[in-house]
Amino acid sequence: MNQDYLKSEEGLEEFSARFENGTLPGAEFTHAAHVAICCMQLYRKDADTALDHLRVAIPRFNLSAGGENTDTSGYHETLTVFWVRVLAAFRARTTWGSRLGFVLEGISEFGGKSKLHTEYYSYDVVKSKEARRTWIPPDRRAID
Repeated sequence: MNQDYLKSEEGLEEFSARFENGTLPGAEFTHAAHVAICCMQLYRKDADTALDHLRVAIPRFNLSAGGENTDTSGYHETLTVFWVRVLAAFRARTTWGSRLGFVLEGISEFGGKSKLHTEYYSYDVVKSKEARRTWIPPDRRAID
């Protein structure tokens, strides 16, 4: 994946715009890219406002990339809320000098942890249709 967007604030802005307008190729929307988008939202907004935005933006992006948002694929409410809460907690205990700095720290800490949710959720919970549609709190441990 091309990570040139991590080299400058302008690169982040272009990456975010491509995500928002649906011109980012689906293959480039990796877990690390999800983390970057969430961090960019959290840099500017409180967790609830960032979540409200992502609840609209992610499903819209999925459709623009040729995906679907169904009971078995695409947007997942529980995982979206989980990651917003994890990254908001990270933001609260992290010092950074800029949006780019926060995004880089977020990717460094969580970009390779796409399965982190398995420490918090049992398989059956996170794979359920209910979890894809609505927020379900973790059943293994609380989000710190």
